[in-house]
Amino acid sequence: MIKNYEELKCEKLLLYGANEKCLCLTELITVNDFTEFYGLALTRDFNVENYEFVLYYHQNGTVESIAGFSNMLEFEVACKYLGEYLNMDH
Repeated sequence: MIKNYEELKCEKLLLYGANEKCLCLTELITVNDFTEFYGLALTRDFNVENYEFVLYYHQNGTVESIAGFSNMLEFEVACKYLGEYLNMDH
């Protein structure tokens, strides 16, 4: 399932205005993997613990923007949110 989202990630982010230079700093992983890597406190701080996946942008080891999703409709919203965020200068 995650592979389907991963294949669409860059295309969708660009559609919503993401700066192409920022794409290499975006990740799409399960919430469980995110929690393992960043810890439960950060997962809860970002309010993504009730989702299946997260799409996020990181810079220098810091999560700058994140969106959770569990289905294709939520994925579209997550891509829009992150794409618009990545349309700014970073």
